[in-house]
Amino acid sequence: MRGRVLILVGLIIVLGVVLAAVLLLGGGDNKKDATATPATDTVDGAATQPSGGGGNNNPPVATIQENVEYVVIALQDLPRGIKITESMVDVRAWPLGSAPTTSFVATEQVIGKITRTDIPRESPLVQAQLVESIADIAGEGSDLATQIDPGSVAMAVPLDATGLGQVAYGFQPGDHIDVIMSFLFIDVDEEFQTRLPNQITIVTRLEDGTIGFTEGRIGRAEPSPIFPEGVVIGPSENIQRPRLVTQRTIQDAVVLHVGWLPEDGRLFGAEEATPTAAAVLAPPPTVDPNASANSNQALTVVPTETAFIPVIMVVAVQPQDAIVLTWAVDAGIPITYVLRSAQDQGAASTLTESVTLEYMINTYNVRQAENLPFAIEPAVTDIRRLDLSSLRTFSGLSDPAVQQATN
Repeated sequence: MRGRVLILVGLIIVLGVVLAAVLLLGGGDNKKDATATPATDTVDGAATQPSGGGGNNNPPVATIQENVEYVVIALQDLPRGIKITESMVDVRAWPLGSAPTTSFVATEQVIGKITRTDIPRESPLVQAQLVESIADIAGEGSDLATQIDPGSVAMAVPLDATGLGQVAYGFQPGDHIDVIMSFLFIDVDEEFQTRLPNQITIVTRLEDGTIGFTEGRIGRAEPSPIFPEGVVIGPSENIQRPRLVTQRTIQDAVVLHVGWLPEDGRLFGAEEATPTAAAVLAPPPTVDPNASANSNQALTVVPTETAFIPVIMVVAVQPQDAIVLTWAVDAGIPITYVLRSAQDQGAASTLTESVTLEYMINTYNVRQAENLPFAIEPAVTDIRRLDLSSLRTFSGLSDPAVQQATN
């Protein structure tokens, strides 16, 4: 009897221990779930942390991000002259140090202002793009002035109507270009500043004591085995041949506009560009091939689009470079504009070597042709070269209407 009682007591103790263990383990899991830290959420790109756990539905609280700054950006394309409302702008995080220095940090700073230029969507707003009222737009100057970097100036330069020297009309605003110039050098008298050789007049005193003047011959005296007094060797051409030198001069100029500017100076928001228009000759009339020979079918002319040939361009350069370009234009120096790579914009200036006939011969090992006892027929007296007049004719630029439009 006593043994059975001990067994029952032991079973009760074991059941109690098991029940206590179950209760303790279950309560520990619930406590752990209730106090676990929830994962971090993200709202609009900013890190957020919920304020409570479990069934708490409180909204997330935004935390400050590191290595960013906050600027006001446009939520939509903002055309010139529009009044900014609250729904048009917002504050967004921007990589630290990459935002414009004149940007805004709060929407209250821009709401109610007028856009002075077109502002693309998702771009930061800057002070130069906004004015207080629509009347201030006229007093802020041209749109072109807002595109010039501080310290630079804008100037107009001529373009060749053939498309040569400006990458076949390929320039667009924002392109970076270099300027190549070609010079023709001749020898001149340092005092007279006239082309050499000078004219020679021989002064002699006649037997009667008067002074006589005799026109001399241009050339150089050389001894001769035939003539004791020697000979005078003169040039076979009346004037000396100029020497061509080509060199890159201005680097990293910025194209601001191609063609004539609008009269109101407005570039942003304009309906169409304003290049110089040139007329295009209409194609010959066409006749229906199925029409009979005796048919009085009217001739129809197929309409053509108007071609635009820019003959002027606006570039932004350093003030000294503007003087260089002005001098070159006034001197009639041939100018070639070359397009820089988009990855090479703003790169450090590099030096190039002037190209002359001597440079071409030495650099590319051009050998002078030797005199031979035979030749080809017909004789080669000229080589193939670019004929600008033929190019103008081919492109329609020789037409008087086109010439008048491009002048």
